[in-house]
Amino acid sequence: MKEVYIESIVTSSSENLDIKSLIPDANMRRRMTALNKCATMIGIAAIKLSNITPETIITATGYGFLNDSEKFLNDMLSSEQLSPTPFIQSTFNTVGSNVATITKNNSANITYVNGYQSFADALLDAQMRLCIDDCKAILIIAFDEVTDTVLNIAKRIDKNTQRPSNNISAVAMVITANKTERSVAHYSVGNLQQINIHQHLTIHTSELAIKLASHICDGKLDNPLADYGINVTLI
Repeated sequence: MKEVYIESIVTSSSENLDIKSLIPDANMRRRMTALNKCATMIGIAAIKLSNITPETIITATGYGFLNDSEKFLNDMLSSEQLSPTPFIQSTFNTVGSNVATITKNNSANITYVNGYQSFADALLDAQMRLCIDDCKAILIIAFDEVTDTVLNIAKRIDKNTQRPSNNISAVAMVITANKTERSVAHYSVGNLQQINIHQHLTIHTSELAIKLASHICDGKLDNPLADYGINVTLI
């Protein structure tokens, strides 16, 4: 398969993002958790930055919205009346649905939930669609969070487990089949390497995406994804 191009990239650490303009509906913002707001906001920001309408939206997460999932389960144990909000907001495809609703995008909408491998799977899917399915542009969003509960469980399994630098992180990028004036890098997926999940119990799916974003934004020559069978080259 031929290489594909990264047109825009936005991360959870990006500055000067106006949440009210990116997510105009105040009621929608009010119902969102911090991770949901962040991932949805940067997904829309990446589309606007590229000035390209994606024909497919792909989201990738290792474990989804853990805070919402924990809240819903705790409410089941402690309350007779359950709020539907934590359940609705905890589903894996919430971010992709939010971006599609806000941008009125009716194209294909896919979510990968495969632990630390999810982002690599999303990159491979995007490349295949762009090279084989006559698709021109794809939005990829990677997001994850770590809670104290998950960290404690992981430490019981692996005594060397460390807390990630950020509890919440997300990355969004628009990928295209053809190079444009905005292209910042291109990539191709060779033999995708499966990752030993046990060695990465508390690493976000999006931390792999963060490595890629830093590689591109800092103009580094090394390829942070080489060990995973993904070849990235700056333009």
